[in-house]
Amino acid sequence: MNYRLEYSNPKPKFFSNTSNPSEGELDSKIIYEFEGGDLQSVIRHLECFLRGSGFVFSGDLGILEQDEKE
Repeated sequence: MNYRLEYSNPKPKFFSNTSNPSEGELDSKIIYEFEGGDLQSVIRHLECFLRGSGFVFSGDLGILEQDEKE
């Protein structure tokens, strides 16, 4: 399957009152497209996308298995 992830940063407030209208529309957008065949591959790509978008977290993304006894 093909996947497409997008993330847009909000427009910085200091650009909202500029004299040049094209500068007032600045924002950053990250588009990450990939092909994933299994869930582990999708999670690896999702983690790369999150880190590349500026999200900071410790550890790695993964799948947690719950005990069936609970």
